[in-house]
Parts: sequence; C-alpha cells; structure tokens
Amino acid sequence: MQDSKNKLFLFSGLIIVIILIAIVSFFSESNNYLLVGDDTVDTGVFANLINESYTFLNDSGTNYAVQGLFNNSPTDNFYVDNSIPAIVYNGSEPIMTIVHWSVQASSSVPGVNLGVKIVYNGEPCDRGLLDNYMKFANQFYSWSGISVSELEQGDTVQIDYVADRNNVNITTRNFVVSINSFYR
Repeated sequence: MQDSKNKLFLFSGLIIVIILIAIVSFFSESNNYLLVGDDTVDTGVFANLINESYTFLNDSGTNYAVQGLFNNSPTDNFYVDNSIPAIVYNGSEPIMTIVHWSVQASSSVPGVNLGVKIVYNGEPCDRGLLDNYMKFANQFYSWSGISVSELEQGDTVQIDYVADRNNVNITTRNFVVSINSFYR
C-alpha cells in the first residue's frame, strides 16, 4: 500500500514539473508572449511637480505648456529639454509607450473647461485630451488621463493645458507624469 502511494506521489510530481515546463516554454521570449514588458529594455520616466505653479492661458483653444519645476527621476532612455519644455525619448529603438498623467489644478475664473492635452513632437494628440469642468473659481479639481503612442529617437512628449475661455490663470498644485514601455 505504501509503495503505491509513493509511486502515485512521484507520478503526480512528474506531471506538475511537465506542466510547469510547458507553461514556461509557451510564455518564453522566443514565442513573443511576454506577460509583463520586455526585460531587455529599461525605458521610462517619472516626473512630478515640485512646487505649486501658475500657467496663464491667454487665448481659448490654444495649447500652453504646463509651467513649473519638475523632478524627473528616474529617466531611463529619456531626458528633459527645458527649452521646449518637453520630455525627449533617446532610446535606440522605436518603442510603444504609455503616458499616464494626474493633475490637481484650479482656475482663476468659474465655469471653465480645462483640458490636459498630450502633445507629441509639437502636434496635439487627439486621443490624449481629457477636460474637466471647473464650476467654481479657486477650487482644486483632480483628474487623470492616459495615452499610447510609438516613440522614435528624438521624439518629444509635452503636457499642455487648453481652456475654452480667454485670460485664465491656472494654479497647479500637483502634477505627475509617467511614460513607460507598453510593449515592443
């Protein structure tokens, strides 16, 4: 009786090992079934606003870069070009990225639709605009958005504000942006 239990136990263990080998083989890099990104390329940037900042939006419908001093760390295959201002991809291969942002901001006037727009290489992304109706002046509202885009070496990513009213001063209390490899 004991001998048959040992054989059954060994046989069960062998079956489990074979199943694990099959799973690992199926999800191996050679099959291009990666469950979580490509471990061979470290790509990403995290940027957060250090202090409260102010961005004046003179004309409705016009993009204005979010102003302020950002902590940009870590930055793997990206660097910050403050002259634009934008985050620049400097990786050696084209890569699909996911851009996620979160903001907490207020408007100097009530009844403003304030949009946050992702801008790639100076061109606004149609898929990257999310706006928020700011019913009250000087009340902080929070919202976030996400976009996916392929980047090549030298491409820029910028985050802009756009409003439906003229002469609006935006106070930004918190702003966080992360850009990561989506897949390769």
